[in-house]
Amino acid sequence: DGRLTRWSDRVNMYRVDATTSERKEYVVVQHGNMFRVLPHYIFVARLTSVSAQSVHLVVSSDGGNAFRETRLPAEVKLERSYTILDTSEGFVVLHVLHGDASMQVGNLYVSDEKGLDYTLSLVDNARSRFGDADFEVVRSIPGFYLANIRGSDGRRRGRALSEDRQLASDAQISTMVSFDK
Repeated sequence: DGRLTRWSDRVNMYRVDATTSERKEYVVVQHGNMFRVLPHYIFVARLTSVSAQSVHLVVSSDGGNAFRETRLPAEVKLERSYTILDTSEGFVVLHVLHGDASMQVGNLYVSDEKGLDYTLSLVDNARSRFGDADFEVVRSIPGFYLANIRGSDGRRRGRALSEDRQLASDAQISTMVSFDK
């Protein structure tokens, strides 16, 4: 059906200039595999390693004229996929999968207003088997979010990002509430 099932180094993000009679195409993100266009941002997942199937997120906050590398905390070494969860309040809430696609957790990060610099907000945000983050925005109350985290008996919350994240499918689910992002 033509859909990508793996990150590829044969896919690029192009910009097309159709303002003149001669159509011009420009590569704006080399190895840019998937993208999402939102009112204040354009996000592109750029392949960093074919063998590891890892990616890095780049963002434009100027309508696609320039793309810049996002910056996650220094301890983050592997990024496999992203889900943009919310941009309604002038910052980005981002779910990042750090392990393989079978993992049932990812981490939540919150950005600055440009969508460039991210800080860790919540570890072990639950994911469905289809990769959907278990996260809800309460639209009627600014800064109010609900997120489920997955943990099991005997595991401490907030463990280091480098520790083993493979959790049992019957792990305990807890709901976290944020009042101020």
